[in-house]
Amino acid sequence: MERVKGYEQRIIQVNGDTVKCSGENNDHPLVYLKIPHEGYAVCNYCDILYERKEKEYGGPKGAEPTRYGTWENKGREVDF
Repeated sequence: MERVKGYEQRIIQVNGDTVKCSGENNDHPLVYLKIPHEGYAVCNYCDILYERKEKEYGGPKGAEPTRYGTWENKGREVDF
């Protein structure tokens, strides 16, 4: 199938192995997709491609430290 000129593939990386999609503007029915370990899943309605995020090795444990706008290092929080 040929795409229209200017079409860009939308790729979304997720943490889990399942994802729910209802389109970018909630423009199609809610569908649940299962992402295989090595690969990706594509929504048949909106062609959004979902793939798993690679695991981070050597990073901080727990929640992402930049989530709250601060960085924790050895028990101290540092604002950037």
